[in-house]
Amino acid sequence: MYDKRPILITRASPQNEKSAAKWRKKGFNIICAPLFALSPIREEKILDIRPEDKYGAIIISSKNAIISLKLSGQMNKLKNLPIYSVGKISAKKAKKEGFEKVFSAKGDIDSLLKLIKEHKENLSSPLLYLRGKNITKNIKPILKNHAIIVEEQIIYEMQPIEKSQQIITDFLKNNKPSIINIYSLRGAETILKQIRQIKRQVGGRVNFSNIIFICIAKKLADIFINSYGAKILISEEKNESAMMDLAHLVNND
Repeated sequence: MYDKRPILITRASPQNEKSAAKWRKKGFNIICAPLFALSPIREEKILDIRPEDKYGAIIISSKNAIISLKLSGQMNKLKNLPIYSVGKISAKKAKKEGFEKVFSAKGDIDSLLKLIKEHKENLSSPLLYLRGKNITKNIKPILKNHAIIVEEQIIYEMQPIEKSQQIITDFLKNNKPSIINIYSLRGAETILKQIRQIKRQVGGRVNFSNIIFICIAKKLADIFINSYGAKILISEEKNESAMMDLAHLVNND
């Protein structure tokens, strides 16, 4: 049992619970602290997906798009369309729900854009981008510059979970020995905001020497310009197995 440091899983709900189960199975001491919860937009007046022959393909930058599309009850009218997914996880989810023609990028928006541009000759009709309310990069104008037309539908949003944010603030403020896993850019930005708030509250003197952040990608680690003594680690691959390898090393150090 790796009980030296509790590990805070900040991945959004409902994925948080699945991630926590995987970590516990490996013997880690886990605290569920999802920073956000998936909130699909179900209202027909908002989710106004037109007939499938209008679009040439679908773009998804998260598997949350497929989850929300299924809950909307409008998935069947789009199942014959090809899907361009940001990575393996979202592609796997699309295939599981019955989409047969699925193209997968390498897990980031830039590789997704590259993949779509490589298929430009096959994309004469507009593409339907099913996305969340908050995005890290607006792909619509980028693809427009390459003569690829994109229509967007916001079908979900990520709602903050105050209770989880309070748990993380408590660990940071009291410099409790812990590992905090970071999975998304918005999650990293939220924690950075908490750090700045704590700094203001204590008059600028903060010390997080007992805190370790494990980031699933380098761009998340780059958010923390000043970690105030906390150790910032980056998993070698963008998956939880690589994050577990790091946590194992830390807890046996």
